[in-house]
Amino acid sequence: EISVAVPWGTMAAKCWNPESTKTVIGVHGWQDNANTFDKLIPLLPKGLNLDIFSLMGHSLGGAICCLYSGTFPDKVHELIILESVCAATGSPDKIVSLFAEGINSFVHGDRRTPKFYPTIEAAMERLKLANNSLTDEAARILVERGSNRSEEGYAFARDPVVQQNTLRMTLATQLEIISRIKAKTLMILADDGIIMRMLDSTSLQQFLNAFTKNTASFKRISVPGKHHFHLTDPESINQIIFDFFKDYSGTFPDLVKQLIIIESICAVTSPPKDIVNLFSEGVDLFVKGNHRAARPYPSKDAAADRLKSVNNSLTDEAAKVLVERGTIESSEGYRFVRDPAMQYNTLRLAFEVQLEIISRIKAQTLILLAEDGVILTDERINKRIGTIHEAYKVNTSSFNDAIANKTYKQTLTLQNVSGLSKSLRFSGPETEYFTLNTKYHKKAIAPGLLITTTIEYCSPTEDHHKDRILLVSDEDIIEIPLL
Repeated sequence: EISVAVPWGTMAAKCWNPESTKTVIGVHGWQDNANTFDKLIPLLPKGLNLDIFSLMGHSLGGAICCLYSGTFPDKVHELIILESVCAATGSPDKIVSLFAEGINSFVHGDRRTPKFYPTIEAAMERLKLANNSLTDEAARILVERGSNRSEEGYAFARDPVVQQNTLRMTLATQLEIISRIKAKTLMILADDGIIMRMLDSTSLQQFLNAFTKNTASFKRISVPGKHHFHLTDPESINQIIFDFFKDYSGTFPDLVKQLIIIESICAVTSPPKDIVNLFSEGVDLFVKGNHRAARPYPSKDAAADRLKSVNNSLTDEAAKVLVERGTIESSEGYRFVRDPAMQYNTLRLAFEVQLEIISRIKAQTLILLAEDGVILTDERINKRIGTIHEAYKVNTSSFNDAIANKTYKQTLTLQNVSGLSKSLRFSGPETEYFTLNTKYHKKAIAPGLLITTTIEYCSPTEDHHKDRILLVSDEDIIEIPLL
């Protein structure tokens, strides 16, 4: 259970699997609550940061996810829509009338007086009466979070702001927003749900066509059931969502903005015969459970010495840092903790395949190699380093290898992720080759808001230049290198 401070108050939310490396933000439907995902989310994969994330929304929550994904297409990685295509629509005069009615009702405090129910079961029956897609179990899950108990009984607790559904747009506006969505998208509709019963086939096809314009991929699936199928029968869709999350048939160059590679250039390569043999050997040993037994060491220092004996690039301090996280203590001593799947390095690709993958990278890329490291001291790699370098230059966005007297631009976006307003200003750059078009923001930046600035680079020669800018935020100073 978490709460998030927002400019207009506090937003309540639930968090599942906080250790997960994939961030999926779920948005519930109109007048539902976060419990709507109680049955589904525990069934989804747990091992699959917040700069790019995934969205999953049901009903009105799906509409909100669509609108956000189309408005900020570079922020959303994956989009899952349950029983929704976008916002509610209607004729222009109806949209304006409903919007005016909703705003007027809210401003004048014309809100429904909460009705009390003597038992939680009575509240459940009322909820089921208004939502015939709910089972007893589903209704109880929503009522447990969505009601308050007092001496008078149970009353539904709902934000007055959402009692009037004013989120309505013309079809043309919705199609324009949808056509801008870039995220890999999955739409799941119920055969007997609201969308299939209320939306005509022509309009539905228009929505589906709009989703295919820019999305990385788009899949629409129909399942048996009614509007709340994700809550009443989560097992029917958890495998669909699981397959959607793990379906990476290729690489996604548009999702990575900056790439820093330290002591690496790509995967390990070998002749095709060796690749197949090593892959076969590694998979066979893993499947049969023939893993190396973890040897105990009497102390952390002994474990650190062992680690240094197989990694001569480690100092005492570096070895201890790795041992702190990479070992567990038992009655026998300290043992290294490693995923058995990683004991066999099966990530080997033919050199031609690696060049093809590298040539598709669009991100601004920085490669750091040690003079006495494994890359530069390997004769086989050294012979190919020039070819690999050229492959990285095909599509990457960077100031490196710039053409003389040509101006290059890079947008820098900053977000205030704190809960307080911050004053932000820049200092630098110091050289004449880099130019920052915004120096100072007179007004404080409210929590959650973004500011953007543009960095320009131009040199009369093809020499490489470096610089820096300083971001000053109240008492904090952050150095941003320019390469």
